[in-house]
Amino acid sequence: MDHRTGLRTQSMVAVPIKQGAVLLGVLQILNQSPGGVFGTADAERAQDLARVIGQKYRYDLRGTNGPFQHLVDRRHIDRERLGELQNRARQETTKVVQLLLEEGLSAAAVGESLEHYYQGPFLPFDPDSEPPQIGPRPLQAQLSAQQPHCPGGARRQHGYGGRG
Repeated sequence: MDHRTGLRTQSMVAVPIKQGAVLLGVLQILNQSPGGVFGTADAERAQDLARVIGQKYRYDLRGTNGPFQHLVDRRHIDRERLGELQNRARQETTKVVQLLLEEGLSAAAVGESLEHYYQGPFLPFDPDSEPPQIGPRPLQAQLSAQQPHCPGGARRQHGYGGRG
């Protein structure tokens, strides 16, 4: 292990592909020439490549740098007011989403913003629907097969967990 970078040298390199705090995937590089070992420089190049891929994913998927950036981009709220609400949420230990809804923004607009950041579909709250059941299929496959949902935030006002 390289103690300077915390990277392990071995015959495989795997690094996260992230955009901000959102994990988009993993870059895994295998099959160094027979008997060869990937070194620290190889791992650092893999990290650089993963950063480029993360930026490309963000661009292609219309991702944003923050959960509410899309609201600013679409002029639903200005950057200064969003900052004020984020500060207020910290001080009052409440959720930014709740303050945005109190500010008059629609749940659909907030959900769309969260979609762009978390790269997952938004499902408006429906008091008559049941949350997706986790069964033998992976959760992601179940959620993809259902109506759009939001992984956190916009449903918070109705008692569901999540960040935002």
